[in-house]
Amino acid sequence: MILYLQYEIKRDDAKLQALQEELGEKVCKTVMDALLELEEYNASGRYPVAVPWDFKKNQKMVMKDLILYLKDLLDGRKGKAAKRRRG
Repeated sequence: MILYLQYEIKRDDAKLQALQEELGEKVCKTVMDALLELEEYNASGRYPVAVPWDFKKNQKMVMKDLILYLKDLLDGRKGKAAKRRRG
C-alpha cells in the first residue's frame, strides 16, 4: 500500500483573509497556488526551486521540450561562434 500525503491550505486563515480583503481574490489564489507548489517541490524547507516554464503555454515545461530548447540554444551558439571566427 502506498500512502500519499496531501497538503491543504486553510481558506479561513487570518492572513489569507486579510490578503483577500486587501488585494482581492485573484492575488489570494495566486499566493495559495505558490504555497502548494512550494510544498510539492520542497516539503521539508519551503524554499523556492527553479522550474523551467513555458510562457507560451503558461505551464511547466516538459523534459522533452526543455531538451529541445537547450539543443536549439547550443546549435545557435555554435553557428554564431563560427561566424565570429571567420569574420
